Amino acid sequence: MTGGFVLIHRSLWGHVVFRNFTEAAAFAWMISQAAWTPTRVRYKGLNLSLERGQLAVSGRDLAVKFGWSEARCRRFLSRLETDAMIDAASDAGVNVVTIKNYDRYQAVTSAEVLPIGKSDAPPDAPGDAAATQQRRTEQRTKQKNSYTGDFEAFWTAFPSRGKHANPKWPAFLSFQAAITRGIPAETIIKAAALYARYIAAEGKSGTDKVAQAKTWLSERRWDDAIETATVPDRSGSRLRVAI
Repeated sequence: MTGGFVLIHRSLWGHVVFRNFTEAAAFAWMISQAAWTPTRVRYKGLNLSLERGQLAVSGRDLAVKFGWSEARCRRFLSRLETDAMIDAASDAGVNVVTIKNYDRYQAVTSAEVLPIGKSDAPPDAPGDAAATQQRRTEQRTKQKNSYTGDFEAFWTAFPSRGKHANPKWPAFLSFQAAITRGIPAETIIKAAALYARYIAAEGKSGTDKVAQAKTWLSERRWDDAIETATVPDRSGSRLRVAI
């Protein structure tokens, strides 16, 4: 986005999610690039509709902009998403990032702009808290009922991260995006099972060394293959597995 201005609260620079000043500056740049009103953009050959608070960017372009590796950019976005600062969906290598609470922090008509992570709303009254819990329960139920049989097969085949974060709904959205692009479900499921065998052979099951499913899907890792001596097939030859 060009022209105009955005509000950046001073508390952003000391937010605990950022490991250094550069990461805080990167997030400030993302805020400055987000659409301030619903719009359509053409990016990487795709026609995209962006809502207020959204921006479209590829991992490669982020790497060039920030002077980081693409892997570091992926980890940074994943950390922001885990900390509920953004939502991210990927299609054809392009991330559509939604800045959470964009309206709250860009509310220029407010007498006071809230610090990052703060709220001026009073604590929920008992009735409000119950209503909020009900909405969340209904949302989880709706999401659960949206999962397809193919996605559940993928989810079962994919290796566990144990106690580490692996959000299911974003993974489902990435899975569906792949299916929409014409990737056969069985291709993804088979690759996930091979990845699980590789992880088990490496002794990494249930650890944070396992990729988040949404990341694995959005980066099309079913297309990647390596040769490894740790997972031989029944013929004794080396098995090629997606990682």
